[in-house]
Amino acid sequence: MLHTGNGSLTIRVNSVAKAVLDVAQGAVSVNVKDYISTGSNTVQLQVTDSYSNSRVKNFTITVVELTLTSSFDDSTIQTEVLVFPYTPYGAVSKTVHFILDGTEMETVTTSVSARQQTYIIPQQSHGAHTLRVYFESTVNGNTVRSNELYYEIIWYRISENTPIIASSYNQFTVMQFTTVNIPYTVYTPNAQMSDVVIRADGRTASEITVDRTRQTFSYRFNNTGTHSVTFTTGGTLKTMTFTVTAADIDCHAETENLVLHLSSASRSNNEANPGIWTYGTGEDQIAATFTNFNRKSDGWQMDADGLIALRVSGDARLTIPYKPFAQDFRATGKTIEIEFAARDVLNYDAVLLSCLNAGRGISLTVQTCLLTSEQSSIAMQFKEEEHVRVGFVIEKRSGFRRIYCYINGVMSGVVQYPADDDFSQVTPADITIGSSQCTIDLYCIRVYDNDLSPQQMEDNWSADTQDGALMLERYSHNNVRDEYGNVVIAKLPSDFPYFIIECAELSQ
Repeated sequence: MLHTGNGSLTIRVNSVAKAVLDVAQGAVSVNVKDYISTGSNTVQLQVTDSYSNSRVKNFTITVVELTLTSSFDDSTIQTEVLVFPYTPYGAVSKTVHFILDGTEMETVTTSVSARQQTYIIPQQSHGAHTLRVYFESTVNGNTVRSNELYYEIIWYRISENTPIIASSYNQFTVMQFTTVNIPYTVYTPNAQMSDVVIRADGRTASEITVDRTRQTFSYRFNNTGTHSVTFTTGGTLKTMTFTVTAADIDCHAETENLVLHLSSASRSNNEANPGIWTYGTGEDQIAATFTNFNRKSDGWQMDADGLIALRVSGDARLTIPYKPFAQDFRATGKTIEIEFAARDVLNYDAVLLSCLNAGRGISLTVQTCLLTSEQSSIAMQFKEEEHVRVGFVIEKRSGFRRIYCYINGVMSGVVQYPADDDFSQVTPADITIGSSQCTIDLYCIRVYDNDLSPQQMEDNWSADTQDGALMLERYSHNNVRDEYGNVVIAKLPSDFPYFIIECAELSQ
């Protein structure tokens, strides 16, 4: 047991002599970071072998908190000298380094802690300039370093008209499937607004018009290797190069028999054409229709989790001219997936998405999802104000004729439809979204002319998230099958209870 301050740690081994030697030589490491506090800590290590022989070794561990913060707003345009504020933390002498455009200006030595200091940076040339700030200290003869602050600062000269692009983002090594949110500021001296083209690996990802305030571009790196993101305006080009390391997963959404896929990822109201949302090309293209969007409180918005959603609120409405119930699909099967969140609810019976005609089709309210046919229906409940993914899977009539309802990739309800049932609508309806009694954040819609398997539904739920860390978490948690789709007992979590039933087929 290890105690904070003057404490002790006991280890039982087969050989005391070897254990003490290994500790002394650093061959054995003991992690005590969760048990020690700031200041001086004395730790006593007692090693006892199977013959009750023991040795004691004492350690003194000094913990110093070294942190550097700043209230500086890097989106502010500079024209003269810059008075840069910074606050160092740590009860030691600190040498603060200021590096401008890769060249160290000078160092400042201070013993002040938790009090704001200032450093004067002279006026710079017209353009974007990088500033790195950190401090070093000597503790028990060792040099330790604080965190580093990084800024890209715009300096403007009155005689210049060249546009400037700056971004203080500097995390250029990311894991595959990670979504990065890149902040950037564009300043055009002779105009309040700037037309910006953003390209990822040479492909146009966004064409937007922005003002002089800080903007954010979100992009997910699905492929490993070296990738570039460029920002262009008025002849000014800024390039950011990312190294994407491989994630030890194979997480991809199903593409076979996909007939509709709309995603809100990386969209923005500042795009050149924010009212265009399409799937497919040529005569088969499906183009959503936007009605009464103001592009201020609705449209493409970032939610509280930093994810981009299509926000439909107030009088705004979205119509997707695709009729999933135009034909009876019992021969092929059908899958419909919708990822959304219901917010600002005034009426819990408000219908936020509908594709109904004569009682057949699908409908989503604030807390309920419903699918109905001529003779069958299935409904499940969820909670408002939560990001949820609803899926309906209708099996082929040549199979077991089941209708499944999935909530967040989990099979949550099932019914069996009669052999002579009918899913087709007399007057096929489009998909309509929006209600004056609630707000809907729409993230993704998928429709397949096929009945997806539970594993495919699970994979789609993981692959479609805009949060790379969440995708890895979902994939790792559900990675319990082999390449043939069979559950592997050894892959199940160690604390996961289960029992095995061996039979030709489970009871229906």
